[in-house]
Amino acid sequence: MSGSTASQRAVATAWLCPSVASLAALTADPPDRSLLLRDPAVVAHILRFARPTPDPDTFWLTAVLTQPSICTSAAELLEHVDPPEQPAIPLLQRLGDLAASAAFELAERSGLCSPDAAACAARLVPLGWYAVAATNLGAALVCLNDPDHVHDPLAVQQRHWGLDAVVIGRRLAGRWRLPPWVTATIGFLRLSAEDAARLGVPDGIYDVVRAAIRAAERRVAAFGLSAGSVEDDRLFAEAVRILDQLPEPMPVPQPEPAPRWLLMRLLRTTAQARRATGAVWLAEAEARVDQLTETLGTLRGNFDEAVRAARLDSMAEFAAGASHEINNPLAVISGHAQLLLTNEDVPERRKQLESIVRQTRRVHELLQGTLQFARPSRPSRSVLRLNDWLAEVVAAYRDEAKLKEITLELSAPRLEYDAIAADRGQLKQALGHLVRNAIEATPSGGTITIHTERRGDEWAICVEDSGHGPQLADVPRLFDPFFSGRSAGRGRGLGLSIAWRYARLNGGDVRYEPRVGGPTRFVLTLPQHHAAPLPERMSA
Repeated sequence: MSGSTASQRAVATAWLCPSVASLAALTADPPDRSLLLRDPAVVAHILRFARPTPDPDTFWLTAVLTQPSICTSAAELLEHVDPPEQPAIPLLQRLGDLAASAAFELAERSGLCSPDAAACAARLVPLGWYAVAATNLGAALVCLNDPDHVHDPLAVQQRHWGLDAVVIGRRLAGRWRLPPWVTATIGFLRLSAEDAARLGVPDGIYDVVRAAIRAAERRVAAFGLSAGSVEDDRLFAEAVRILDQLPEPMPVPQPEPAPRWLLMRLLRTTAQARRATGAVWLAEAEARVDQLTETLGTLRGNFDEAVRAARLDSMAEFAAGASHEINNPLAVISGHAQLLLTNEDVPERRKQLESIVRQTRRVHELLQGTLQFARPSRPSRSVLRLNDWLAEVVAAYRDEAKLKEITLELSAPRLEYDAIAADRGQLKQALGHLVRNAIEATPSGGTITIHTERRGDEWAICVEDSGHGPQLADVPRLFDPFFSGRSAGRGRGLGLSIAWRYARLNGGDVRYEPRVGGPTRFVLTLPQHHAAPLPERMSA
């Protein structure tokens, strides 16, 4: 066979078949990671078929090694691909053992990379040699026994195979789509560290594996896998010391050959069992995540609600005290201004006094609104029909909406029982503030829709408008007294806070419910009244 044919067959091989011991280890629970690491074929298989693409820091964990896809793909390849034999070349096996052991220990001591990743990458550095030996054992042995191979391994490999082992390994890793950090590490060890880094080789793994391979070749034989020298002499010296202290690797136990059909059945059965176990575990995990997410959302909502209520209560106390303190001197100012006005004939002075009276009245109205929020009267509850009460409130704002050329719609389906027990006047003001808020926020030609929903034991009265809605940064402060986001139509900044206050006094709440791409929505919730249904109102 010509040299070029030998390299072509090696690069074209579809699979390196793991040993029977390795395939059996894949089905163990948990798999024997140390046994798997000693077989380059199974290491390549795991790196090739684990999903997602194996990460150098986490890929050698039991959770990855027990993926059903690893066993399934091995069974498929056993069935459809004529697997090349795994010939015994003691020097090659010893090189891989020593390089993997040195890389693992060197990574652990230096902390430059994951020891498992370094060991697996070092085990696969001779991938080109494994492929040639599996597809043409004679070509591998002839090359290895060539007297010139010790002095110039690259030239000898190219003469016998057409390509050298590193090129074959790099091409094979690319065709198998091994993870980039593996392909780059095993394919560019003969480059300088600087050039390798430009090609995307991870620094830590590259340095550790390069030192380990060089030390292993120095101990076993030259295979032409690394550069003649190592740039970091300290790592190389440490790798040599590690190998000097390591005992000779024990041979891999070889069980009696097993029929291919038996291995395929074992692998498929393991994959099915792991899928079933994984499905149960996933269902339990998903249920637990859903439960925790719901609990967290509830706790967060309760916490935010408690914080908002405490903040507004404290602000109410402050507002009540401030209103009382301001009202007294304000009444004095207003009274004196009115007294002076009755005796003033100079037009300019009358104009100034009228302005003082007008502004004091404005402040007084503002203080009255503040007191409404801070010290509302105790609700006087009565049983109301929700739809009738809604129609009454909305009718009071139709002229105001019409003046701005805004369409005000009420969608409240007639229900057999829609009773609420609340203070009619307070709820009328609460909903009225929401409707006025929507009118101020809606541009001319826009639409405001009011509709009802039943949410558990509550009625939800949704006020939706086609305005732009509040800014995201303003949402946490929407119900704070005196906060006025003019773009959202907050007026003096008391409407929403008073609506919230009256709703809470009557056992309900007011919330802003953001809707992506939808109308601006504020919701007034009220508890249902569970007494006997109200009789239908008699017609006149």
